[in-house]
Amino acid sequence: MDKTEPGRILIVDDEILNIEIIHETLVDYGFYLMTAQNGVDALIIAREGQPDLILLDIMMPGMDGFAVCAQLKSEPATRNIPIIFLSALIETEQKLRAFKLGGVDYITKPFEPREVMARVMLHLDQHHLCQCLQQRLEAYEPAGQAIPNTAATELARSVVMVSNYLLENLACNPSLDELARIAATNRSSLNHEFQKFYCMSVFDWLREQRLLRATLLLRTTRLPIRFIAKSVGYISHAGFTTAFHRRFGISPRECRSSAMLLNEKSI
Repeated sequence: MDKTEPGRILIVDDEILNIEIIHETLVDYGFYLMTAQNGVDALIIAREGQPDLILLDIMMPGMDGFAVCAQLKSEPATRNIPIIFLSALIETEQKLRAFKLGGVDYITKPFEPREVMARVMLHLDQHHLCQCLQQRLEAYEPAGQAIPNTAATELARSVVMVSNYLLENLACNPSLDELARIAATNRSSLNHEFQKFYCMSVFDWLREQRLLRATLLLRTTRLPIRFIAKSVGYISHAGFTTAFHRRFGISPRECRSSAMLLNEKSI
């Protein structure tokens, strides 16, 4: 997605009222909106329309949202499209299943339109970041020349691959060796390339992405702080609180309280 172009968003829900509410929330921001009311149509539209982001309901007749997500993540043409689940299911097990399948976020119905908007913008920005990484990768290769990959090209590709993987799996805690195997490189080269791209190590970059995602969830949802910590990869609630305070100078609870105060003033 070009940063100057409106994002393409696919809204999938079997309830037309929900589609209309989301459509009204997003249309004024210039997004190009596509809609589907069942899983089969969603797959067709996603393949042909290549949206920058998908808002996906879970409970639909026939193919449910979990099955749609699993199918999209299995296909090269659609696996990198961010998927935000929208569902009335509130059980922790369902939310964790959504994240394990590759969803980047989960919004519980009934939803607040401002919350949907905030999360859409965050994940479109992250999607744009991944595309910028791909462009940086392509810059390593001379245009129009079919030559073997150089070492520099392979190392740059490893950063793109690992960055995309980590953004889609923030709740996971892979080792550096595991990440290096995913990118078919070694741990030293992977860390070196991350330093070149981001001026930070692999895990420093991952920690930053996790805390930024946690900040958004704290400010725009009522999810329990322990759940937010777990959803971005922190096994220990205390460890999450310490890392958050070290990065932002306030606790997660204070972050949420300040956001609630701002929202009250804006009403």
